[in-house]
Amino acid sequence: MNSTVPVRRLGLAAIALVLALSAAFVICTNAGAQTAEPAGVPVRLDGKELFRLHTGIDQKSADERARLVEDRLYDLALNPFRPSGDFALRELEGRSEIHFGDRFVIAVTDADAAAEARPRSELAAARLELLRNEVAARRADYWRPKRLAVSFLATAAFSAAMWFVVGFVRRRLAAYAGKLAAERPEDMQTGPAAPDLMHRFPIRPFLAKLVRGSRTLFLLASIGIWLFVVMSFFPRSRFVAVDLLDRLLDVLATVWKALAGYIPNLMFLVVIGVITYLVIRLARFIFGEVARGTLSLPGFDPEWSEPTSKIAVFLILALSAVMAFPYLPGSQSHAFQAVSLFLGLLISLSSSSAISNIIAGVILTYTGAFRLGDRVRIAEAFGDVVDKTLLVTRIRTAKNVDIAIPNALVLSSHIVNYSHAARDAGLILHTTVTIGYDAAWRQVHELLVAAALSTNGILDDPAPFVLQTSLDDFFVSYEINAFTRNPGRMMLIYAELHQNIQDRFNEAGVEIMSPHFAALRDGNAAARPASSLPDGYEAPGFRIVEK
Repeated sequence: MNSTVPVRRLGLAAIALVLALSAAFVICTNAGAQTAEPAGVPVRLDGKELFRLHTGIDQKSADERARLVEDRLYDLALNPFRPSGDFALRELEGRSEIHFGDRFVIAVTDADAAAEARPRSELAAARLELLRNEVAARRADYWRPKRLAVSFLATAAFSAAMWFVVGFVRRRLAAYAGKLAAERPEDMQTGPAAPDLMHRFPIRPFLAKLVRGSRTLFLLASIGIWLFVVMSFFPRSRFVAVDLLDRLLDVLATVWKALAGYIPNLMFLVVIGVITYLVIRLARFIFGEVARGTLSLPGFDPEWSEPTSKIAVFLILALSAVMAFPYLPGSQSHAFQAVSLFLGLLISLSSSSAISNIIAGVILTYTGAFRLGDRVRIAEAFGDVVDKTLLVTRIRTAKNVDIAIPNALVLSSHIVNYSHAARDAGLILHTTVTIGYDAAWRQVHELLVAAALSTNGILDDPAPFVLQTSLDDFFVSYEINAFTRNPGRMMLIYAELHQNIQDRFNEAGVEIMSPHFAALRDGNAAARPASSLPDGYEAPGFRIVEK
């Protein structure tokens, strides 16, 4: 328990530091925003602004002039093969030119002097002195042994810090993560659900990934700081480091402004999410109570509760998505709208069959054609309904084969439900036997009813009954009808009923003439098992009649 205190304090300290830095950054950004940007294009040397150009010259814009002047100054001040010489001022008609030896550096025109509100000669002399001092300072500062020494020291410090982080801190954090994962869940959290949550949640891999990610971020940040420090020691690379830092700060400022500007939309999304969550919980609670029977709605079957709850949740989520769409990041951009339009078109073209199956599934839900567990026949499939979704209906046959039928096909097919009436009046199972005309029909009725009543799963009330369905050339067709409330055992009941019919008829000495059996008694034995024949039975011989 105590081991979590330092981590919690470190977390709070990190949050406070982030908030403080964010506030300072906002203040600095606002302070910089309040300062008006001076007019003109700046001319910089080694990241330091020297002066600004306001007008173009010789078909070159002020921006192009500034870049050319910067390139010339860099070449004079920071090039190791720079020429020797000094700055000089040359007066020409309409402008003053500053040269370094025989190299042209910059021209000062009357337009430049007017923009600075100073005489041209005075402005040219001031810029000449400024360039002489700045270039001389850069040349004197270009190569110093102490820069290399400081760079080596910075590199050594960076290497030591990396060794410390990669070695010592990583081992300590890994050991702590292992200790945290090895602790018993009940010692770390309280509450009935805490142990199960800790057992299910892979805490050790998560902490290991967190340690590796933190180490990687620290390495990248440290490398960036080291490069900035070392590059800042040398004039040639100092402006590059400063420029990269400025760009990084601009990116961070842009991200911060975007996040700060997105806070109102984020609050709308949070409110929509909370309301959606509460409405879904309410809908599930209501339909759950209806399913349990504690709440009744007129004309609403409790079996509709679960599918109706799913449909209601889907509609609530769809409505919430529509409401939240305008507040998503980038939802108003043309690229986001184009991608949304493309995805919508793609879904609409490729999901026509899925939509038809969903609609058919909704219709089947509320028509009450079958329920889960019903024994049905749909198209060529015969078995029990094991699953009903918005897209397919799954049937498990008597051979334990699962068949998934699209709901559109289910809706367009005849649905034979063997379980619906079996719950109340009972399902009638029937089979037909054919008996010769030599057997009394009353005896046949009694034998069939007795065979049905001796079959497991057949109801005594209502009692079985027999129908004589046809009088054929060689036999009479008798149909036995018996009631059952267990259609799931239909195949077994049929099998046992057929066995009992054979036993009863064999015991009574009545021959079953199916299929189309013709009895030729002369020289032929009776078509019955030997166990059902009388003692001493012999097959009759051929009769010869003289005329």
